[in-house]
Amino acid sequence: MTKDLKKHFFHGVVWAGTRRFLEQGMQTVTTLILARILSPHEFGVIGIANIFILFANTINNLGISSALIQRKEIDEGHLSSAFWANVVTGVTLCLMMMFLSWPAARFFRNDEVQPVLFVLSFNFILAALRIVQNAQFSRNLQFGKLASLSVWEMASNSILTIALAVKGLGVWSLVWGRLFGIGMGTLLAWASSPWRPQFMFQMEKFRQLFKFGINAMSVNILTYLGQNIDYVIVGRFLGTVPLGFYTMAYNLVTLPQRKISSILTSVAFPTFAKIQDDNARVARNYLKILSYISIVTFPLLFGLLMVSPYFVKVIIGEKWLPIVKPMQIMCVLGMINSISMTMGSIFYAKGRPDIEFKADILNLAALAAAIMIGVKFGITGVAVAVTIVAMVGAPLIFLVISRLIGTNMRTVYQALHPALVCSLSMGAVLFTCDRFLTAGAVPEALRLVILIGIGVLSYFFFHRLYRFPMIAEVAEIFKQNLSRKRAEA
Repeated sequence: MTKDLKKHFFHGVVWAGTRRFLEQGMQTVTTLILARILSPHEFGVIGIANIFILFANTINNLGISSALIQRKEIDEGHLSSAFWANVVTGVTLCLMMMFLSWPAARFFRNDEVQPVLFVLSFNFILAALRIVQNAQFSRNLQFGKLASLSVWEMASNSILTIALAVKGLGVWSLVWGRLFGIGMGTLLAWASSPWRPQFMFQMEKFRQLFKFGINAMSVNILTYLGQNIDYVIVGRFLGTVPLGFYTMAYNLVTLPQRKISSILTSVAFPTFAKIQDDNARVARNYLKILSYISIVTFPLLFGLLMVSPYFVKVIIGEKWLPIVKPMQIMCVLGMINSISMTMGSIFYAKGRPDIEFKADILNLAALAAAIMIGVKFGITGVAVAVTIVAMVGAPLIFLVISRLIGTNMRTVYQALHPALVCSLSMGAVLFTCDRFLTAGAVPEALRLVILIGIGVLSYFFFHRLYRFPMIAEVAEIFKQNLSRKRAEA
């Protein structure tokens, strides 16, 4: 990277990291509190509604947000045309989802889904009003603004949701909390951006964006289906209570994937787009991103795998014990997905979302077949199915990316090697310690605390023992940045 671009990238990582850290903290606390208040059935109802809401959200921006970031030059015609196209799409999706709320409830054989889905449909209009503003922040590498907007939205959502849940509103606490959070996020996006849409729509400018955006939107749709087809099948064939258990297990496992991994991937796309014609630089920095993600997510998920029986019983309550086995299995899925999330930033930056589109078609077909077999064995069978598909598919898509940016699979393995070796070593230590603690009849709450402490210490110990430089390298980068900040001050 050039010195200026490297500075923007690092600042972006810091802001994105701060944002994701705060978001994850709030979301984790909110989830754990709500797990104590709400029932698996109520989580299952909102899980069914989310299947439709999140699907429509992938269509809502028509892929235009990605096109605005990736395109080298844009003007007012592009921005205003994109804005009005998004508004029309948002209103259309809102009306469509209201109409579909009745057949959706019948399909899942749950009448509670209809009013929940009907009200949540207003999400599309609120979200559409801020798509262009957020795309401009990302395009201009203004990650600080994106961080603050996201944190305020999450805080608004969490506070109202918990307050309403305590008041006894059940699943509706999740509905009103989400709409309030999105509304606050949209208002703050407008307040933070000097840009205002003009009353103009230029078809040629829209076509330029849509040409890239349709590929990006198609990829987003397939990615969504791949990530949610398990919810559809579990909800349809097993019902709301098993879906509530599965949703909780999946959410706990994928928190590192959805938050920590996206710290770097949210910065990587706009940054890589600036250097998209230099494969050597893209490859070098992409491999760094894989390393940075894995040294955080791999030990977290290995640790969760080892302590999950105590974590579930002590932290969220015995009523959630059926999630232990699927959660342990999906810890492997979480590790794979945490590094797989980086793939899109390469395809988009190189202007080749069509490759990811083709890969997602194959992945979706494999997932559907595997889950239909796994669902016969309950949510544990579904967890096994999605994990096996990920284990087979991820290496293949990494091979495609390696060829696209002029590197090879050996370098990908080398990037992941330190985190994998240290996490496996940590896991062996935790397994041994757990056997001793169990034999000594140590209370489960104390056992959880001890194992977490041992896990953290042993992970850093193995990094030093094997002389892997990654953690020291990250610390040095932060040290240099802090020194530069003090010098500038």
